[in-house]
Order: sequence, then C-alpha cells, then structure tokens
Amino acid sequence: MSIVLDEKKQETNLENSKGTNSERIYLPSVDVFETEKEIQFAVEIPGVAEDSIDITIDKGILSVEARRTYQVQEKFKKGLNENAVYVYSRKFQIGKPVDVEQTFAKLENGVLKVHLFKMESTKKKVEILSQKS
Repeated sequence: MSIVLDEKKQETNLENSKGTNSERIYLPSVDVFETEKEIQFAVEIPGVAEDSIDITIDKGILSVEARRTYQVQEKFKKGLNENAVYVYSRKFQIGKPVDVEQTFAKLENGVLKVHLFKMESTKKKVEILSQKS
C-alpha cells in the first residue's frame, strides 16, 4: 500500500477531543482502497454538509477537514449542548503521483469518498552526451 496514515496526528486529535464543549476535534475512521489505476479514500464524517468540507492535495499530502455544526432552535433555552461543533481532520501522505485534475469526491450517507487517479509512469532512456570539442 502506498498510503502513509497520520499516526502522530491521531495522538494529537485524541487529546484534543477531550477539549472544550464548543469545538471538538475528531479523527474520522478511514478505509483506503487501491486498484491498478485508482486510490480511493472512504472517510466517515456523519452529519456534515457538503459545503463544510475542505479537501486539498499539496506536495503529495491529501488533507480532509470537515465541520459539523449543530444549531439550537431559538425557541429553546440553552442548556447542556455537547454537540456544538465537531471538526473532523485527517492527512495522508500519498506515495504515488496522482493526477490532481481528475481527482473528485462524493458525499453519500455520511461517508466522503475521495477518488485519486494514479499518473502513468513514463520511462525515458537518457542519452549520455559525448565530450567532443
């Protein structure tokens, strides 16, 4: 498998998940599948709207961050609110070159599926230039 999971980030996120009542950071569960032409990530982010998801690929690192906000209806008085803001965050180092232009994602039933397509490797015979004067 060409994917390196972010184990150090996992430790940090688990510590932060005990944080404040207003914002908690969670490490979402992820499944990674690989075929000859594609790498697919399935990230569990329940209750998150599409416009609250940020996916970036930079220098071989795939970053997924999503925010779920729970709004209390105005007619209710504020009481105990343990569901204020959830931040889901994961990063993956991708060990193979991918075609960023073809990358796409779909959100289905609380699971974000990110599709990365591998780039064709090109081989080139390198010629040695002679030192003729």
